[in-house]
Order: sequence, then C-alpha cells, then structure tokens
Amino acid sequence: SHAEHYYQSCLRLNPLSLPARKMLALLYRQQRGYESAFDLLLPVLDSNSTIAHDITSLIWDAIRAGQANLAEQFARKLHAQHPDNYLWALLVGDSLLSQVKYDEAVQFYEKTLSMNDRCLEALNNLAIIHQARGFHKNAEYLFHRAHMLDPENIDYMINLSGCYIHRKKLSDAETFLRKMLKKFPDNSPLQGCLARTLQAMGIHDEALYLYRKSLQDFGKQSRSALEYSQFHGSFLAFLNYPSKLDKDLLYQEHRNWEKIHVDRGSMLPQRYAWKFDPMMAERPGNHQRLRVGLVSGDFRQHSVAYFLSALLENYDRTLLQIYAYSTCKVEDDMTRQLRSLMDRWNRIDSLTIMQTAQLIRQDEVDILVDLSGFTEDNRLEVFALKPAPVQVTWLGYPNTTGLSAMDYRITDEW
Repeated sequence: SHAEHYYQSCLRLNPLSLPARKMLALLYRQQRGYESAFDLLLPVLDSNSTIAHDITSLIWDAIRAGQANLAEQFARKLHAQHPDNYLWALLVGDSLLSQVKYDEAVQFYEKTLSMNDRCLEALNNLAIIHQARGFHKNAEYLFHRAHMLDPENIDYMINLSGCYIHRKKLSDAETFLRKMLKKFPDNSPLQGCLARTLQAMGIHDEALYLYRKSLQDFGKQSRSALEYSQFHGSFLAFLNYPSKLDKDLLYQEHRNWEKIHVDRGSMLPQRYAWKFDPMMAERPGNHQRLRVGLVSGDFRQHSVAYFLSALLENYDRTLLQIYAYSTCKVEDDMTRQLRSLMDRWNRIDSLTIMQTAQLIRQDEVDILVDLSGFTEDNRLEVFALKPAPVQVTWLGYPNTTGLSAMDYRITDEW
C-alpha cells in the first residue's frame, strides 16, 4: 500500500523514527502481520513509554485472533529481556491461559504477584484457573482479594458470587449480591447472578422476575455475545422448573433464543466437501465409517457421562467413528475413561464459536450430536452455524433447543 511504502521510506532515512515505526506497526497489526509489527516495536521498547502499551495491545490482538501461541512467543521474549517487569510475566500468563496451559500459567501469575501483589489481572486470572480446576476455596480467596482492591469492578463481583455458588454458600451469595445491587441497582449481570442464586435456593418466583428483568439490558452490559447467549440459555433451562408456565409459551421462549442470538447470514454454506460412502476407498473427502461428533460440557462425573459410557463401550467400531468436542474445564477419571473410548478428542473450551464450527468441518463430521441443550457449557451457538449435514440433540436437556438448524431430537415418548 502507499502508506506502507511511505513509512518504510521514512525508516530508511531514519531507522529509529518512533512515529514511522509506530504507524507501520499499527498498519501491520490491522493486517494481522503480528510478527512484522512486533519486530518493529521491540528494538525501541525502552526509548518511549508508549511502546510498552503498543506491544501489550499487539499481544492481545494476537490472542483474540486465535494466535495465542505467537503471543506467548512475544511475551516470553519480553520477559527474558526484562525479568523484573511484572507486566511481561503477566502477559506470558495471559497467553498461556488462552491456550488452557494451566500449569505454566499458574507459575507466571504467581511470579507476577511476587513482583506486584496488587496486580488485579493476575489475582483474577489465577482465581479463574483455580475455579476451572475445581479449587473453589482458593479461587474465592483470590477473587475476594481482587474485589477488596477494586470494589467497583463488576466482573470481580460476578466472579466472587459465582465462587460462593460453586461452594454451596448460597446465603453468602444472596447477601453479597443484594448488597452489590444496592450500589448498582440497574446492573443486569448482577441481577442475573442473583436470579441464578435464588434458583439454586428454590425461590423460583423472585428468580423468574429477576431473570426477565436482567435480560432486558443484559446484551448491552454483558462482556461478550457468548456470555449473553449462554445466560439467556440458563434462563430457558430454568423455565423447565416452574410448573405453572404454559407449554406454548415455553416453546416460544426457546424459539426466541434463535431470533435474538443467531444471525442467519452467519451460517456456514450448506455445501459439504465430503461424503460417507462405505463402498469407496477411504480418502480425504470420503470415509467408509460414519463420523459422529459429540459436543458436551459433561464429559466428566455427570449423569450424561454415565449414560454415554455404556453406549461408547458397545458401539460397532467397524461402522462408526466417534469424535468428541469437549467444553469441560475440569477433567477427571470419567473424562479419561470416555477419551479412551473415542476415536478423536478435541478440547474446544478455549475456541471461539466460529473456530469450533470450522474444526468440525475440517473433521468432516456427518452427524453432530448436542448432549447439553441449554445446560452449562453448551455450544448451541455452534449448531446454529450448521457445520454438519445432520444435527441432533439428545440426552442432556428435557426440551426443544428451538434451533432451526437442529434436525432431530432423540427422546422417549412422553
């Protein structure tokens, strides 16, 4: 481009020109040329205080673009050059967390806190890892520290209340959330947290009121579109419990989820570059065994896993290949047992919706099965993109998904 040529000419005349380096690096960032941008900024890191901010933004651009491994390389190089700078240790931890490399991420977050024990991002992210691993007591301690250091931060309030719920400290969660809502009465995510808490306590009437009130503005206040759609899904799962709800209204509520969260224009092209033909040779684009993909957050000690394990132990491996797409953040003995029974295992908890859909297409899955419905850690957003020719929901949810892209529901007659 003309701009690139101009900035390169400037650098030939003055190789250390900060404005030219910054502008050319920004141009490369916009084109996702992260390595070129990093190589421009690194030599002048110590010459201007704004360069550190530019490099931090560059690393986060790479993480958000699905190139966390590249971001990790950048952050490690910075940390090696400046081992006493907590910011670079923090960014190594962030890049590792994005890749679900929990063990290494913990080391770098702890290293960050040894240099700056008030680093909120390190406290919060270390707590997130402990929570993902099921160490809720440790997570609660760290979330509480972050909240006390920044008592106005809504994310820390939500995270701390979530810890109370996981630890079955429902009264503590209720008391804390009601106190926070006195300070922030119009905050939809906090209202939603209280709705979930009251649901767990069996206080359904107030929970229903708060769910509906929260959903009015949740989309504007949530941290991401996925958080919004997942919370809306939690509301739908809750609606299966109040006995007075009209069945037609319940059905329409499920259909509304698609209207709100699914952009029909974002669906993948309904052309599939593979086929299942047992009479043709196995090759890319054709497979002799039917490929079935299972998507779930319950490949662990869970009722879904108990039902599923019997099926996996007995299916005909000469006819079927089973591919798993797991959103489980905590793996256990049941996870390892199920993995041993699958032909391929994929962790998708750190992937975006589009990355997951593209992975399923690359795997040439013939039948994609949802095992979660609107329960925790589902990925119905992926099914809405129609990555597989045939899509089915089974086992994990007692109602319709309401998705037009869902072809079948397997259920008993009732």
